[in-house]
Amino acid sequence: MSVRSVALFVFLVAVATRLPAQSDAARADTADSRECWRGHRPPVCRSFFLTEFGVVRVRTSSASHFSIDYGQQGGVVHYSEPDFANRLQFTVGPMFNTSSSRALGATVSFSAVHNGFRAALEGRHRWWGPANAALDLSAGALRIDVPSVSATDRRTEYGMTAGAHLVSGDLVHATGRADVTVGHGGPRVGMSVELGVGGWLTAVVAPVVLLGNSLSHAIGET
Repeated sequence: MSVRSVALFVFLVAVATRLPAQSDAARADTADSRECWRGHRPPVCRSFFLTEFGVVRVRTSSASHFSIDYGQQGGVVHYSEPDFANRLQFTVGPMFNTSSSRALGATVSFSAVHNGFRAALEGRHRWWGPANAALDLSAGALRIDVPSVSATDRRTEYGMTAGAHLVSGDLVHATGRADVTVGHGGPRVGMSVELGVGGWLTAVVAPVVLLGNSLSHAIGET
C-alpha cells in the first residue's frame, strides 16, 4: 500500500464528510425502522450494522528471517520481512443497543496481506458519548498469512487481536490495534493504527481508494 493511496484516502474522507447527509426520507436510521445502517443510541436505533473501511499502518512488528542458498554464483542470502504489513481493511457486523449508553455486537474483518489474507472475528463493546461519538473495544480470534520463503507458499498462523476504536457518528473512526499469533517460530506481535470511514462513506471512499491503490501498484511495476 503506497503513500499515494494513504493521501488519496485522507483527501476523500475530508471531502466526503463535508457532503450533506442523506435526507430523512431516504435514511434507514429513523425511529420508524429501529434497525439502522448507521449507529445511533436509543431510542433512534434498537440495532445497527457496522460497515467500515480503513487504511491500516503497522507501527511495530516482529519479523520473519530467511536464508536462501543460490549456489556457487550467488551464495547464501539472508533477509527478513515484517510479519504484519500495511493493508486496506473491511469490517462488518451487527451491533445491538443494550441501554442508552452501551451496545454489544460482533464483527468480521478481512484484508489482503503478503501472499494471502488476514481475517478476524471479534466481539465488540460500545460506550456512547456526546454528539453520537463513541468508544469501542473489541477482541477476538485472528487468522493471518505471514511471510514465507516463496511467493507461492502460504504460512498460516492463528492468534488473538484486540482494538480500541474512537468513532464519530459511525462515519469516521480511528483505531489502535494489537495482533498476536503463536506458530512454529514462536509468538509474533504487531501494533497498528487505522484511519477509516463507515456507513455510506464506505461506499464512496472504498472503491476509489482500491482503484487508486491498484493503479499505484501497476505504475510501480512498469
